Amino acid sequence: MKIGFLIPYSGVFPSLKEDFLQGFLLAFPRGWEERLSFLYEFIQMGDLKKVQDALQKLIMFDRVNVVVGIVSNNVIAQCTDIYVPRKIPVLINNLGARIPDQHFSNPFLFYNSLHLWKSQWSMGHWAQQQFGGTPSINMALYESGYSLHECFKLGTAASGAEQVHLNILKYTPGNVDATPLVDYLLAQKPAHAHVLLSGKEAHHFLEQYHAAGCSANLSVSPFMADATLMPDMSLLENTHHATTWSVDLPADENKKFVDNYRDGYQETPTVFSMLGYESGLMVAEEMQVKQVKGPRGDVNFSTEPLSALLPVYIRKTVKRNGQIIHEQISKEPGISWSDEALIRGSGMEASGWQNPYLCV
Repeated sequence: MKIGFLIPYSGVFPSLKEDFLQGFLLAFPRGWEERLSFLYEFIQMGDLKKVQDALQKLIMFDRVNVVVGIVSNNVIAQCTDIYVPRKIPVLINNLGARIPDQHFSNPFLFYNSLHLWKSQWSMGHWAQQQFGGTPSINMALYESGYSLHECFKLGTAASGAEQVHLNILKYTPGNVDATPLVDYLLAQKPAHAHVLLSGKEAHHFLEQYHAAGCSANLSVSPFMADATLMPDMSLLENTHHATTWSVDLPADENKKFVDNYRDGYQETPTVFSMLGYESGLMVAEEMQVKQVKGPRGDVNFSTEPLSALLPVYIRKTVKRNGQIIHEQISKEPGISWSDEALIRGSGMEASGWQNPYLCV
């Protein structure tokens, strides 16, 4: 089997390629290496032209049997004329920072995702039930180009929020300063605040938040709560986050995956390792099935129709026996991607950045 890979750049996950491929290979039984050949296309930040050129090369020149990669929903939806007529299955992975379009469907398109849009809706829905009042959403300009804040807002509305404060940090090249967001919180005094930041801005915000003595009930994106990305986990104490997967989820299949990955590569898997592993399970079945059992349980890759039935875990970061851990406090089904309230309430599907989230 000849497999083509579409690999973008990520400054947040500099080992993205290695993580994804290591997870992918872990899914195959021993001896399969002789039956596989890999071809790689670097798509930089994953914009439409780069992906189109890479797909055309892999399919029409390299003659691959299947394409696997990390691509945004918006971009791959504009590439159907390349792979569908040639009946080449394409399995895309991303963090799910966008609500999939209603027409994101064809028999040769398969989709694997962290479904961030789903967990952000659940976080807003849960937080509004717990804390009430007027919530606040705080983010950088980069995060504003995705559906994350929209989904959180819709979740709060489903729990009764009538309005929300929306605070966006201005882009200042070469300068990391999240203080303006803290100033907004001090002035607005929201009942609860949600923060969508990445990289150094995320750490700086938490430092300034504590230094200013803010008291709002705080929730953050799952990547702000990731120990591999956050230098000082103590800054997260008493915050909440929601996710469909984490390396420390206690499910048996997840423990098995994490243990095997650590044994095989002497390192802890990242989210891209997990997505690569689940994708590898699918390709190992020679694309003859639409569902596999991975670290998150049963995962359906079909887009006919698209399925996103994975549960969402609401967690609180606490200190136990001198260690910072994420304590699960709720497990929810979340919202379906096809829910009419979600589709009508959002307008984000066709706007914003082209690149997959955190691939910049």
